[in-house]
Amino acid sequence: MKKLTQKTINFLIPSLVFCGTLFILGSLVGSQPIGHDEAVYLTKARSWMEGTPADEFEIYRPIGMAWFGWLFLHFGDSEIMMRSFGVIFGAISTLFLYLFFKRISNLPIAVSITGIVITSTLFLKEAPLFQNDIPSSGLLFGVLWLVYIYYKTASKSKSIYFAGPLAALAFYLRYGVASSFGIIAVLSILILGHRLIKKKDVNYLNLVIAVIISILLFTPHFIQSFIVERKIFGILSRAGEAAHRAYIGEGLVNYIKWLPNEIGGWFLGITAIIGIVATIVIVFRKKLRQNYVGMLWIGSIGLSNFIITGLLVHAESRYVFFPVVLLSGVGIASIYYMISHWSKISANLLVGVFLLSIIYSGIISYNETNSFFRTKEADPYGVAYIEISEAIRKDSATENGCAIWAITTNRPKISWYSKCNTLQIRDMDLFEKDFYINFRKAHYSIVRDTLKKEKQIDQKEAENFGVNLTEIFRTNNLSKIYGGNFIVYRITRKYSEEEDFLNLLEK
Repeated sequence: MKKLTQKTINFLIPSLVFCGTLFILGSLVGSQPIGHDEAVYLTKARSWMEGTPADEFEIYRPIGMAWFGWLFLHFGDSEIMMRSFGVIFGAISTLFLYLFFKRISNLPIAVSITGIVITSTLFLKEAPLFQNDIPSSGLLFGVLWLVYIYYKTASKSKSIYFAGPLAALAFYLRYGVASSFGIIAVLSILILGHRLIKKKDVNYLNLVIAVIISILLFTPHFIQSFIVERKIFGILSRAGEAAHRAYIGEGLVNYIKWLPNEIGGWFLGITAIIGIVATIVIVFRKKLRQNYVGMLWIGSIGLSNFIITGLLVHAESRYVFFPVVLLSGVGIASIYYMISHWSKISANLLVGVFLLSIIYSGIISYNETNSFFRTKEADPYGVAYIEISEAIRKDSATENGCAIWAITTNRPKISWYSKCNTLQIRDMDLFEKDFYINFRKAHYSIVRDTLKKEKQIDQKEAENFGVNLTEIFRTNNLSKIYGGNFIVYRITRKYSEEEDFLNLLEK
């Protein structure tokens, strides 16, 4: 009877975690306009299907996101359909998170950390989108879970074979996890490796096979990198150059400022701070290092990842989801173990009270997030991009396609909704070059009526660019708070088509 009860719990709770996350995230998904990063990946995915432009998809962008976009586009191109990717991977992430902490600690701790994550504003706002931070982090939890199983079974578990596929999938979804792989590998060798060697009858064949599988799965990336960049790590270098940090450590400074509340909420932030303190204490106490190997391992991974991410890139909460969750788990575990030394009943009662508090906080976070998404659906600024794109699509009904010059940084969003090439405005020479590349297409300029210093192709600059402008659309509900109204001009050249064609041949 006891075994049956245990098996029921082992099946029921993971099922509730997975299905509950699906339900929560599915109810949050909305039809708010596609965001910048979402549009970058989706335009690339659509380009494979329809041949439409994908101007903003640079080589350092992970190809896996475009592949999943291509897959989901087969079922429709609505915002809700595209974001079902985030819902599914959000559920997979919480499932791996629960399984990992259940394996490395116990049921109360696993339920607590999973509950904190599911109800955090960081998870609720980021997971129901077509973005890669939560999915890649969830797959990393899966990798850690499989590595720890291998360690605890003294190398006998063949489940380590799946670590390579999970790691490769995480990598192709987000190249930024490469630093996490390095941290995980080094700390696993230092903390778990020498303990594994001391165990009896250790068979490294399973690990060797897992490493070979991993190498085979990562090889296509490095071959592509060598072909395109002439360097094995060329694409990763490009990704690092696109970090947009103002100075080394800018992200870390901001992350420290944001803790505890501004990275996912009070519960996640406070427990993460406790986890940082607990990790440092364990590192410097020999007895604790020996008794809490698992907590030392994941705490070290979390803290190292948090610091390195802060040093390398600019600050966004979603970039540190993985290390913050690990540190939060260590924080919860440290509190639980400390109280359970005195009274296990008291520790379990505390978990019960904690879970009730999480549920209460989660309801508030859910309502705030739901209101946030519903507000974005009606946000005039976001809706304006759809309106101007639709106006261009109607006006440019031609088989040759269209090209848009826009100063706005939301060119990927315009490209997604308009299906046009979206081009930057810098100077006349670049304009001439881009114009000739897109010679037979319909041409448009999107300008803001409040911009004065920035270069844009408006009526004042039309003469300098050698073009005539015809207004085809104008928004009328965007105040200066939103940066002013958009105006869409159709561009025609002052020269005849024959003259332009001769200029094209000369250039």
